Amino acid sequence: RAFILTLLLPEMTSRVAQRDVERLASTYHSHLWDAFDQEKKRFRNFMGHNREWLEAVGSEDSHARALWAVGMALGRSRNDGHRNLCALLFQRGLLVVEQFTSPRAWAFVLLAMQEYLRSFSGDRIVNQLRDLLTTRLLELFQANSSKEWQWFEPVATYDNAKLSHAMILSGHWTSRGEVFQAGLQSLRWLVEMQRAKAGHFAPIGSNGFWKRDGERARFDQQPIEAYATISACLEAFSLTHDE
Repeated sequence: RAFILTLLLPEMTSRVAQRDVERLASTYHSHLWDAFDQEKKRFRNFMGHNREWLEAVGSEDSHARALWAVGMALGRSRNDGHRNLCALLFQRGLLVVEQFTSPRAWAFVLLAMQEYLRSFSGDRIVNQLRDLLTTRLLELFQANSSKEWQWFEPVATYDNAKLSHAMILSGHWTSRGEVFQAGLQSLRWLVEMQRAKAGHFAPIGSNGFWKRDGERARFDQQPIEAYATISACLEAFSLTHDE
């Protein structure tokens, strides 16, 4: 996420010196490179204070988030060195994705591929994988959603808006209307469900999450919920102009 910030900052403000952004980007990029196990083709996630990795393979979600970061570099970075190394990470890290079962991992990879396709729109393999993961999320939404529960799973956990965000983007760029509408529908529902009676944002807590027909957790809310929801809503507005 830190590497992603360094990629977005130059687009958002001129108040930060480019040399400082590049210095930080190089640090975060090096961490991503070190996290990737070249033999297993997987990113590791947790590192100890002794700078030793604590796991042989990270979670599917963490792997997909790393791909999202390198995909954004390929779509936005002007640093050729970063782009070249990120191209290797993206190519190698994408090989294992088709076997993933985590819906959030699918969503993060969809966001990664969309960024990548900004620069390499003709990549047939990536386009095919985007279609596959998009269909998986759509089928998940169709299987689990109802009038009262307009969601992809029988439980709403963490970083929820990323699922809607991925569907909105994929639906738009592949001209699949049902995918686009599923993304908008789920996002509207999520925003409404995470609005307190007083009108403020109240995301689902991580201490128990929220199972369908159960009581939603109200504690241990994560900061990423605010960021993910805002990002998804901004994307939806940019494509629909619906306030």
